Amino acid sequence: MRLLARIHALLRRCPPRVELLEIESLAIDRAARRVTVLGQEIELSAKEFALLVKLASDPDRVFTREQLLRDVWGFRTYVPTRTLESHASRVRRKIAAAGLPGWIVNVWGVGYKLRHLPGGPVLPLANGELMPTRPPNGGGDTSAPEVAPSAAPAMIG
Repeated sequence: MRLLARIHALLRRCPPRVELLEIESLAIDRAARRVTVLGQEIELSAKEFALLVKLASDPDRVFTREQLLRDVWGFRTYVPTRTLESHASRVRRKIAAAGLPGWIVNVWGVGYKLRHLPGGPVLPLANGELMPTRPPNGGGDTSAPEVAPSAAPAMIG
């Protein structure tokens, strides 16, 4: 009985898993393993789907190459491979062919992210309606601040 109470307490503290991720015109249904772009379903391999889900889980975040190789492919140590680049390229082409070009962005020297979208992701509510994770208006300027030329770091070549 006491163990059951502890389990229930732990489950209450865990955030519910969001099965449907919607980011503007991109919808990812984890349970059905289905991706739609502008209402059109696109076919992705298992690793392409896992990569897209990872990037969509936090669309404003830049995931490092090492994080993606660890979380999507299960690599625990450095492995010289181009598999991430080739999978990201294929997902980028498939999403672009469906009408959303440039949504997977390579942040040079760091990793990958989804293109920043002002509306942000949408979460499902218990009643079936959808709720934006950021207020649509008045949510503050989410664009990157401009850097004055004098404040920009010098490139060492």
